[in-house]
Amino acid sequence: MNPNNYASVKASKRLVEAGIVLETEAGWYKIYRPGCHSFDMVLSLRSGNEKFYGDNFPAPSMAEVWRELPETIDEYDLTCEKIFNGGMQAGYTTCDVSGLRWKVLFNAANPTDALIDLLIWARKEASHES
Repeated sequence: MNPNNYASVKASKRLVEAGIVLETEAGWYKIYRPGCHSFDMVLSLRSGNEKFYGDNFPAPSMAEVWRELPETIDEYDLTCEKIFNGGMQAGYTTCDVSGLRWKVLFNAANPTDALIDLLIWARKEASHES
């Protein structure tokens, strides 16, 4: 299981703290390291309909976050692109006579993390418009 295909622990936690719970195929689970008296977070596929509790978090894939994002906000379109340093940009863009304009832009090394930040922002924007 490649952890780069899923949200990091920090981004997964931000998503839960924002009150956004997605159905995911994987999760971050806190496990005890015998002999070390410490814990590690381990990415694992979920088994069935188990619930997340405590320090365990859903770990969405890029596709699971992408489908939750609105295609457009105002006249801006959802955009995701790989950038030169191996990172990722996600946001909403529009192009007019003045060129390409971003409504909001998030950068991250992990594309899923950038999309999570964008989803949190989009949900907050939607709640302010209501």
